[in-house]
Amino acid sequence: MTWQIALLLSSILGIVRDTFTKKITQHINPLVALFYFYITAVIASSLLALLYFQSNPFGVTALHWWARVFGLGFGVGVYGLFSAIKINLTKTQAFLSYRNLISIVLAAVFFNELSHITWKLGIATILFLLSLVLPQVLVKRKSAHAEDANKEWLFWMILHLVFIGSGMFLAKLFTHYLTPIDLLVNQYLGSFVMIVLILVVRQYYTSGEARKVFSLAVANRRILALTLFNGFVTAISIFLLYLALAGGQVTVVTQVDNFLRTLIIIPIGMFVFKETKQLTRIDYLSIALAIVGAALLMS
Repeated sequence: MTWQIALLLSSILGIVRDTFTKKITQHINPLVALFYFYITAVIASSLLALLYFQSNPFGVTALHWWARVFGLGFGVGVYGLFSAIKINLTKTQAFLSYRNLISIVLAAVFFNELSHITWKLGIATILFLLSLVLPQVLVKRKSAHAEDANKEWLFWMILHLVFIGSGMFLAKLFTHYLTPIDLLVNQYLGSFVMIVLILVVRQYYTSGEARKVFSLAVANRRILALTLFNGFVTAISIFLLYLALAGGQVTVVTQVDNFLRTLIIIPIGMFVFKETKQLTRIDYLSIALAIVGAALLMS
């Protein structure tokens, strides 16, 4: 399989994953969703490694342990993604391409991919900053709840961009030494441990009715089944993405992946989940600036 085909299939499954994630997080807390999500993801990727690739990903070498440490940070980034999608899928997808800014800079420094440091990157960076700042400065939300949700979304989005932006670069680095499937299994193991740790901490420092939000008991069985299935879809999607990263330039792979998903997911957020009700004219301007910047990054 060529890296281009792997990238296309990964993007298609990524669209399915993010759409499911929005549906899931409307019913259960993102942390609880991630707990079950990673159970399936670990099982699916492990079976893929052991049965199809006949590879043992559970090594005890320093490299395997570093891959698991890498997974800890990736878990934080995915927690940010799930939490941002819960608030607004449309805005989240518009900004996902900007995690490439970190990947591009790191790739330029360590992989000598200097051809991607251009005037277009500079303009894209300016558009990114404007698209983040304008809604915070110019928009007066209709309620305190809407204002708090907007600030919370900004926090989760920045958390995701930092951890996954650097994570995608490190994934490319790891594929020089581990096979993509071995990397995926160990990443998921580390991410699952991180989610469990965050759940324990949140449970410890939360009391009363608020503590029920982080309960692992999911009453809606259909949503639980969808969450488990979403973990399987994601395992295949990320495996294909790592195949693409192993064969192509990290800057090209991540930019094309994000841009393809942006074209489909933004309409899904706006019209399927009816997020237009949450958006102001400045928000639309912000999304438009973000998309133009993403197009510049891809070019």
